[in-house]
Amino acid sequence: MLSTPACPVQVVGKRIVDRDGHTVYRAPGYRVLAAQVKCDGRTVWVLFHGGAETSQEAYVGVRSGDGGRTWRLLLSEPYFGVRAPFTIDSYSGPWTIVGENVAYFVGWCPACGYGTVSLTVTLDGGRHFRRYRIPELTGFRATGIRVVGDDVTVAARSNLRTGPRRRRSTIEVTRLRPAQLGPPGRPGCRPPSPALPFGGNSNFPEVKGTARRISLWALFFLPARGSWIDRRVLKLDGVRSKQLKIVWRMTGRGRFRLLAIGPGGVRLRPLWGPQKHSSSTWKRPGNEWGSGFVLPKKGCWRLHATRGTQHGDIWLVVAG
Repeated sequence: MLSTPACPVQVVGKRIVDRDGHTVYRAPGYRVLAAQVKCDGRTVWVLFHGGAETSQEAYVGVRSGDGGRTWRLLLSEPYFGVRAPFTIDSYSGPWTIVGENVAYFVGWCPACGYGTVSLTVTLDGGRHFRRYRIPELTGFRATGIRVVGDDVTVAARSNLRTGPRRRRSTIEVTRLRPAQLGPPGRPGCRPPSPALPFGGNSNFPEVKGTARRISLWALFFLPARGSWIDRRVLKLDGVRSKQLKIVWRMTGRGRFRLLAIGPGGVRLRPLWGPQKHSSSTWKRPGNEWGSGFVLPKKGCWRLHATRGTQHGDIWLVVAG
């Protein structure tokens, strides 16, 4: 029997250290209670666990493709202040990797009804992720994962007092298809601005703005229980009167300003920001800023961005 080669790193507290004991990465969370390390060839994944509060877990997932020399922050629960481009779910569960580019993460949300289970997958080394809902496991908590070809089987144990105690569900995971943007957004949200799932993750709509001679993009971070209800355009539910974080990318020169214009002509400045970002994992043209808005009414909202003499718009429908 062939033995599995040892991973080139290990976790000591909040640190990932190499075989010589040198620190090669430090977890960004405020504490680490446990960590899991999985490797294949020169690829290493580490999932840090920092405990749970308010029905959410403080997990952080990172990946190295060069034997542990450099690392990319890819996964986190943003409630705890660590902002990664992708999430697993409210809680992380069993996970596994297959080869150097493929990883499967089971997640669950205990506060969602009777408790829901999901599967988050990357097939390209963390550049994109796709989340699969597993409605057959509602009311269950995942205990294991097994991959055979394109089929991923999740084993789970019931959280309910009645009914079957154990259940399995198999999901067929297929290759991600390149998404295509629709027509630009127009006044009255006819249509709303076109959007893509950032990295295949529906919690982060990536939106192309309507502008001339410049590039304008916005990346939305949905609040708890917020949802993107039309995967082609920017139509959101569960965001009214909640803080909506938006990251912006805009080309041009000059001061960057924001204004939200809503139903009935209401005009709102950001709750905070825009704050310029010095570094980012989001790759779109221009400089980057972060902002926060609270939109109190349902209907069509025009998010107007200005930089110097240039300007553009994001057209958003708030459904609830």
